Amino acid sequence: MKTKTTKTLILALIASITAALPAAAQLSDTLIYTPLSINITISETNPATEFVPAFAPVPNLPDQAVLMFESGGTAGNRILSDALWVQAGQLYFESDVNDVLSHFPASIPVVATVTETGNLQDLGILFLSPTGAPAFTPNTLLVASDVEPTPEPSTLALLGIGGAVGAASFLRRRKI
Repeated sequence: MKTKTTKTLILALIASITAALPAAAQLSDTLIYTPLSINITISETNPATEFVPAFAPVPNLPDQAVLMFESGGTAGNRILSDALWVQAGQLYFESDVNDVLSHFPASIPVVATVTETGNLQDLGILFLSPTGAPAFTPNTLLVASDVEPTPEPSTLALLGIGGAVGAASFLRRRKI
């Protein structure tokens, strides 16, 4: 009887842990630039593909960037997730690899920051033309950044309960 209960608890704990693990292979970013019908999906499974260099010409725009931050954290402790920028008349995009952007030049002025939502966000309207007006018409330059999954509180509670019951069962079994 005890063995059957222990096996059931262990299986429940394994199922809880499996449900709480992030599905990293399913995460991706989407980049859409409508004037050139560009629609790029950037998979998180290959870090080498998380940088999209010079994917569209944007002549006459000054160098500038819009940065995306992960949701959560405090104002001074936000995690940089993605950068979309203009450099020498070309659009560039980079998604972080282990919270690092290795291609984004620090010399590019940042004109706006946004918190990623996981949905398509209109970043084009945040870029500025040389006159200070929005550089792109609405819904021209869209980015959907992956949102790092976190286990729901109920999943964490199940993990805690399962772990406590499993440990108690193991300790009780050792005493006998």
